[in-house]
Amino acid sequence: PLVELTTIVPSFVLTTSNNEAYFISEDGRATAKIEDYTVRPHNIVTVEDQSGLEARPGKQILTKTSVSFINQIIAQMQTKQLRTAVFVLPPNPFELRMYLADEKYYVKFSTLGDARLQSGTFLAARDKFAKDRQGPAEYIDVRVEDRAYYK
Repeated sequence: PLVELTTIVPSFVLTTSNNEAYFISEDGRATAKIEDYTVRPHNIVTVEDQSGLEARPGKQILTKTSVSFINQIIAQMQTKQLRTAVFVLPPNPFELRMYLADEKYYVKFSTLGDARLQSGTFLAARDKFAKDRQGPAEYIDVRVEDRAYYK
């Protein structure tokens, strides 16, 4: 018999409200707790869950669409060389918050929308704030298509 083993490359680490951390696969499943791995992938992003998701190895935690959305936002920020501190899944359904390492505000995204469009709106707003030498005190909200709201 021929046995072929394929390892799953994790998309990101999800930390739960009870301080457990799981690798999440492309299809949204928790593969294992990170302490079960001997080697941690380099430069893997952490997503903090504040919504109360229940995680255990093998369980579907997020939809494939949500994981794809998060991965696209991560890729867009890495392309622009923006350092992200953490991503957060708040109690609000379908919302993703991104905290940047060098900014005092966070960004609100909707996982139901287009990740490229929302990240583009955020980057344009960020450039405008930098040009005007002012910025939001709390957040930039890009959940509405082609709009950026801030507080």
